[in-house]
Amino acid sequence: PMSVPAPSVSIIIPVYNKLAFTQRCLERITRHSAETSYEIIVVDNQSSDGTPKYFDELTARDPRVRYIRNETNVGFSRANNQAARLSAATYLLFLKMAHEYAQEPYNRDTHIPKKYDWASLKSKVGEPLESLYLATLHALGQEPGMLGAIFFKSQNKIQDPAKLSRLV
Repeated sequence: PMSVPAPSVSIIIPVYNKLAFTQRCLERITRHSAETSYEIIVVDNQSSDGTPKYFDELTARDPRVRYIRNETNVGFSRANNQAARLSAATYLLFLKMAHEYAQEPYNRDTHIPKKYDWASLKSKVGEPLESLYLATLHALGQEPGMLGAIFFKSQNKIQDPAKLSRLV
């Protein structure tokens, strides 16, 4: 495999089954991240749906993707911490596919207030997007439970609203 320089961003994705969601997520990252030096660290908590085979093939083709398969399901938080320890990047981006889980066929309650959900962010550009993004980080950091723990003390390090728009 070809060598790549140390990335500026590590995109961390814990997974447990849901291969189709994971594939869509990876396609979106590669489509919208051409200007950024990044790596993707996927931590698999014992998927049984073809995820290991998919990542064996993908990591052979793409040196930006790192795949770790746990022997047991260590949970979301530990998988994130596991990946973060492996990163040498300047920034860490933790992905959780809450938007997809709120859609058909799952229709799960993600506990994300409507005014801070993905659709609200996608509806804005420029300064309004940056303002809403900052408000979202702060508000979600105040939520109880796991949601608040994930976003507690989160910060926006993206100074260019155009880059933020491409990321969202």
